Amino acid sequence: MVFSASGFSFLILGCLALLLTGNRTIYDPDGKFTAVYEEAVEPEPYRDKCFDTVTSSGSLDVCTLSSNLQSSKGKILLWGDSHGSALIPAFNILAKSHNVDIVNNSGCPPLFSIIRNASKSKCNKVNAELEKHLKSNHYHSIFLVGAWNNYINWNMISTIESDEPAKSMELAISQTLNYFKQQNTNLIFVAQPPRFKKSQAIEYIRAAALHYDIPRLNISIEEFNKQRKEANNAVKKSGIRSADFTDFFCNADLCFAMQKDIIMYKDTHHISNNAARLLAERLEEFINEH
Repeated sequence: MVFSASGFSFLILGCLALLLTGNRTIYDPDGKFTAVYEEAVEPEPYRDKCFDTVTSSGSLDVCTLSSNLQSSKGKILLWGDSHGSALIPAFNILAKSHNVDIVNNSGCPPLFSIIRNASKSKCNKVNAELEKHLKSNHYHSIFLVGAWNNYINWNMISTIESDEPAKSMELAISQTLNYFKQQNTNLIFVAQPPRFKKSQAIEYIRAAALHYDIPRLNISIEEFNKQRKEANNAVKKSGIRSADFTDFFCNADLCFAMQKDIIMYKDTHHISNNAARLLAERLEEFINEH
């Protein structure tokens, strides 16, 4: 009984130690793996200011990263959904030399005349408020960033004219493009990156905890082409200018969720802050070309 009591006491002390210090004491004493994981899933900067407020209120909230800069270009707008939010780190870099505003609304395609299925009424409301905002605020360049492949593949969008998702996107892009042509605005459609079946960040930390080799998730370029086929067709038919960074995420055969020591995604399809920062220079090119 004495030995049992002593053993139980040590068990309690061990559990208390784990509670206070976490399991990383056992699997990651120097914090290396945990740091890589936490860096990958870290929320984007200004998320509470530039994203969560619109999501919670269902009303337009234009977030300004920088203003009154002496720039040869006019104001830049990032208009997106949660994929737009994932790109904030890139636009935070652009905000050092450009006046940048952001309007991101989770689950809502950044297009006029689009209907988000499943009673997402806030999408139409915010888009209508944005249209009013644009009448008194001119932007040199507007980046449309969305989960385009997801919206089509998962039958999440429609328009008054069509219930077919790909046709609906084509119509909505054309109508949005025509609206901004009248304002001489540089409109850029940012293509969705590859989508994975598992999260590289979770697989990374799980393997570290179990002392397994770190898996490096990938999908074939053929799989990615299937994901984006309908969205690509809609973009081509509409004639909108497209920013496609396939060469950044993929080689000729595979698309990767991790490159070198950088986890490229927070989850299965939202890119990490580090990946977004690496795209800033590429996005800058679309501003300067107009």
